[in-house]
Amino acid sequence: MEAAWQAPPPKRHRRRWLIAASVIGSIIAWSYWPRGVDQRLIGKWSIHRDSEAPPKFCYDFQPNGQGACYDPASTHRSEFVWHVSENRLITRSWHVILSRWIDDFVSVAWQDLTGVNLRIHEVRYDLLTVSANEIDMKSTETFLFGGGRQILRRISQ
Repeated sequence: MEAAWQAPPPKRHRRRWLIAASVIGSIIAWSYWPRGVDQRLIGKWSIHRDSEAPPKFCYDFQPNGQGACYDPASTHRSEFVWHVSENRLITRSWHVILSRWIDDFVSVAWQDLTGVNLRIHEVRYDLLTVSANEIDMKSTETFLFGGGRQILRRISQ
């Protein structure tokens, strides 16, 4: 006598793993979604410092919170993520983003204990004035850039 054909059991385990992976992927994507992108800064800007007559470097701020600092005369680009919080432009290197939560936890704990900002690959600029074609800003990190003032001028496309 032949056994009656039976449907294989449903593959619930595979479905659970797919749902779990989708939820985790959504959480990761949400955590990297840019927040605090100031629309006034989006575009390409030439950097003018006090001592430099012609600009040597440029910034490119993208609407997705990514940016780059580059030398127009070469192919070298330094990429970063950026956002604006409380009238302060904050840029952060990409390799720090990969361990963002650990970096944030250690940096905040260290700053609470000592009062010193530990984030070397994060640079903060106070936005002094922002207009359609010019941004006047000053670095708050005196140990990195001497607290230098920078004037950004929009590059016409």
